[in-house]
Amino acid sequence: MPLYQLDIQKEIGTYFYTNVYHLEGSSIAGLDAVVGGIVAAERQICTPSVNFISTRVKEAGTAYGFASIRPLTGTGAYATSSAQDLPLYNTVRVDMAPGIGPLNRKYLRTGLREDMVYGTVLEPAYITAVQTLYVNTLANASELRTIRGENVVGFTLKTLVQMRQMRRGSKRKLLPVIPLG
Repeated sequence: MPLYQLDIQKEIGTYFYTNVYHLEGSSIAGLDAVVGGIVAAERQICTPSVNFISTRVKEAGTAYGFASIRPLTGTGAYATSSAQDLPLYNTVRVDMAPGIGPLNRKYLRTGLREDMVYGTVLEPAYITAVQTLYVNTLANASELRTIRGENVVGFTLKTLVQMRQMRRGSKRKLLPVIPLG
């Protein structure tokens, strides 16, 4: 079966970014349920400052060709008591392990806020939420693959806040990554 790439585009303030997943399926239309599940899982662990913009599913490894682009509406659903956002380079890291070989890593810009972090460690309630609402959803998605098309056999949520540099010199922060028009 072909390998597809799922991009979920989000926006915080005026900064656009995507999270990328690789899925195996018979067709793009056949992946609708798993795409919806991954979007819902991300939405549950993102704060309301994260706007969900669109999804794009296309054959992996192709720059051009057919892609299914769908607009999304709404924001993240993880409620916090703090309105003070941390800088965007503060991320949540989830490692996805194939049977053999290097890990695939997801650095999730979830709109971390001050009350979600204690020092350099994610708060226990948020760790539980990410494990329950995001990691367990991915673990149940049998279509999920690594970037090389391998089955994912394990997930590890890192409890330390991860610093992930944003693309410098890129226009991505000002323009949508996936155009909707």
